[in-house]
Amino acid sequence: MYSARSSSIKNGKEKDEYYVEFPSEEENRSPDLQKEKAERKRKSLDLRRGLKVEWYKQTVEKVEQHCVTLEKVAVENRKKVITIREGSRKKNRSKLDSVKRNSHMKANMIDGAWLCIGDFNDVRFTYEKEGEFGGGYFFPDKVAAWINEDCGTWKVEAMRDWISENTIEAIQRIPLRAERCSDKIIWPFDSCGEYSAKSGYQILKKEEDMQNDVLQRIVLSGLALAKVYELTETKLAGLRSGFCKCSLKPQQLWRLKQELL
Repeated sequence: MYSARSSSIKNGKEKDEYYVEFPSEEENRSPDLQKEKAERKRKSLDLRRGLKVEWYKQTVEKVEQHCVTLEKVAVENRKKVITIREGSRKKNRSKLDSVKRNSHMKANMIDGAWLCIGDFNDVRFTYEKEGEFGGGYFFPDKVAAWINEDCGTWKVEAMRDWISENTIEAIQRIPLRAERCSDKIIWPFDSCGEYSAKSGYQILKKEEDMQNDVLQRIVLSGLALAKVYELTETKLAGLRSGFCKCSLKPQQLWRLKQELL
């Protein structure tokens, strides 16, 4: 061990005199000192590693919380769009929200031209309440909740708690088959409750090769049947571009009309 003297001089007087001791080369190489240095270095690394791990955990938690918040905001926004009534105006709402609002408020009929009801226990459908009931959406658990056990008639009394008589009459026009087998029923209205050839004949078929068989099993309501009679080959040909990929072709509709006449 060797020492060095250090002092400060102020106003001609020496102050704060102290000595600094340095380890000699022999002492610096001693095993005890080497172990002490290694221990200090290990603790320093552990501390930095622990801080990094803690920072990583906190970052992950913040990201997860942020994702949950975004999902909650998205759900609330969807609820707001659905519950806003037609005609109401909200400030600072985007044009897209306005379009969604009008679209939801017009959809007061069963969504889709055709619904596959199967055994009446595994399919859901929705509709919007009439304006006199305050607007909004009601989701029956199963289609079977509104169909009698014989699967041939609708439960009118159960519907009256949720929809108006006009809508009940429209739903009753949907024909049902008595057999408990996979089948399709027609809803001859669009989302605005108005009839159109496109909405009345968009058919969801399970397989392409079943198309002819579906034609033979279709049961049309009286209203839809009357509309078939009013169609002409020219009108059907003009609607070619409007039919979806899974709908019947105009020529097939024309053949169906000829069979019904």
